[in-house]
Amino acid sequence: MESTKSRWLEKTCDKCGEPVFFMESWSTIPKFCTLCRLKKIENIPRLLRQCLQRKIQIKGNFKTSELQQFRAKRQEEHAIAKQALHLALHENSDLVEVCIANKDLRDLVFRLHKADLLEHKTTEKFEQPLPLHIGRFLQGGSPGLKKR
Repeated sequence: MESTKSRWLEKTCDKCGEPVFFMESWSTIPKFCTLCRLKKIENIPRLLRQCLQRKIQIKGNFKTSELQQFRAKRQEEHAIAKQALHLALHENSDLVEVCIANKDLRDLVFRLHKADLLEHKTTEKFEQPLPLHIGRFLQGGSPGLKKR
């Protein structure tokens, strides 16, 4: 009987050549290694400060246990962000290096960055790709052409 368990595969980072590991079942293969992805994020301190400033917002109907898990997760994120900012500001540590060493912080930074990108993407005004009034030529072809 064949195993349906996914395997880890390896490729090289497009930027630095370091190995990047991914599961063969993933639909999107990562292009960059963790270090290159973290270096690409320019505003890690701002993201962590926003994480500390946001309040727990509860929408929808939650069971008591789900609500407790949500609050515990948010408190954990606050503690991780607070610790990272302390290291960066008071001990002059490089946040990228701190993120590399701490998997929980790294995951939090990636999650916050993705949420930030999605927020900016949805708040941008979309330009209309075509003018409101499309000319007769585009709609029905040249007026000189007759139907056969």
